[in-house]
Amino acid sequence: MKDDGFELVRSRKPTMEEKNAQDRRRSFTHAELKRFFQSDAFAATGQDDGWWLAVLCAMTGARGGELMEAPSELVMIGDIPCIDLRSGRRA
Repeated sequence: MKDDGFELVRSRKPTMEEKNAQDRRRSFTHAELKRFFQSDAFAATGQDDGWWLAVLCAMTGARGGELMEAPSELVMIGDIPCIDLRSGRRA
C-alpha cells in the first residue's frame, strides 16, 4: 500500500479545556448528601479520621487519595474555617 505522506501526521495534544472536560464530575445533590450522612454505615464510623475524610470527600468532590496527598492549609475566611488546597506545602 502506498504511504501518501500521512505516516508523519500526528494527532494534536488535547487543550487544557478538553482535558478539564474529561475530569469533570457532577456534584452530589442535597438529597444524596443527606442520604449518605444519615446512613447507618456512615453513623457507625464515629467521628474518627475516616469520618472526616468522608465528609471532606463529600463536600469537595475530591477522592480520598487526592485529599490525603494534597498540599493544604487551614485558613479562615471571616469566621468560617476553610481548607485551601491550592497551598504549596503539605499539612
